[in-house]
Amino acid sequence: MRQRFTNKAVLFSVALALLSTGAAVADDQAGPTTIRVDCGQGQSLAQALASRARVLVVEFTGTCTGRVDVARSDVTLRGADASATVVGGPVVVEGQARVTFDNFTVRDTPPANIESTAGKGIEVNDSQHVSLSRLTLVNIGNFGIDINASTGDLSNTTVTRAANVGVALNRNAAFELAGTVKVTQGGFVGVIVSANAALEVEEEASLVTTDNGATGLQIELKGHVTLHSQLIADRNEVGINVVDQGGFIYGNGTIEAANNRVFGVQVGELADWTVVAGAVAGVRVVNNGGPGFSVLRNAFVRLVDGTIITGNGGPGLLVDGAAVAVRGSTISGNNNGQGDVVLNFGSLATFDRSNTLGTPLNCDGTSRARGQFQCSPTH
Repeated sequence: MRQRFTNKAVLFSVALALLSTGAAVADDQAGPTTIRVDCGQGQSLAQALASRARVLVVEFTGTCTGRVDVARSDVTLRGADASATVVGGPVVVEGQARVTFDNFTVRDTPPANIESTAGKGIEVNDSQHVSLSRLTLVNIGNFGIDINASTGDLSNTTVTRAANVGVALNRNAAFELAGTVKVTQGGFVGVIVSANAALEVEEEASLVTTDNGATGLQIELKGHVTLHSQLIADRNEVGINVVDQGGFIYGNGTIEAANNRVFGVQVGELADWTVVAGAVAGVRVVNNGGPGFSVLRNAFVRLVDGTIITGNGGPGLLVDGAAVAVRGSTISGNNNGQGDVVLNFGSLATFDRSNTLGTPLNCDGTSRARGQFQCSPTH
């Protein structure tokens, strides 16, 4: 009788402790423990996330203020409704596994230098199987989402007005992208994939990076992007920039780089832009302020059927000390009639079947072309 009374007293004490946090708890022995937090009533995400439950779900409502650290694995932090917001941030996970952030807003983080760790919206470091879904980030003072040396997936998320970088993958990070991810109105780069990181845009997904102050999508330092669906990079300074041994591989899907202020697409410094064998893609590089597609300094670009390059202020395809292979592409109406395709400084070009050029091929005396079009050097 005494043992039963003692057990009841212990359970009652635990219940009181949980209630003292202001969070309602539902503990299912067969599944995760769910703790509900109302930040509007002064309840604490930190206390809820400190639970020792084997698998934890923290659902919250209202506006929470300040840094949120997720210092455990097997946890989901989820907004229960549209009010779920973290102001000031960041929301950070480091050195954990099987962590999900779902359905909440992070906004109004403080301004910070791009080299600083301050001012970020969401930061994921050295963590595995991290899922970021249905997130909204607005008015971020540094990086919107900063992912380093981690694996996981990103889906149905919007980053608006990040001061430096909207979404960054660095240091061998590997993420899959699903649904629609939109990065817009940033002060600098929209999306960057760098330092051996890899991003795979899945079938039926869409990556949209528009109206950013510098590059829409930057791939550099052996970073790689594989696209199976849709990429839109419009109204940035440069739409897509692949440099320093970066790689871009596209399969069935569509790519648009339109109305960017300088280049539509730039590929340079031993970088690579190519297509999956047998893929049918639609590539539109249109109405950019300078060259539509610029290929520089030992880079390689392969363009295939369905490529349209038109209406650009500079050459549609400018190749300088690099190599291209072009098939089934239309390159016309660029550069005010002064040359739709320009080859300079020892460039090499192969034109396979069914290409359409608006003006004759323009080569300097050091470049060569073969296939459908040949160089007639001009000096």
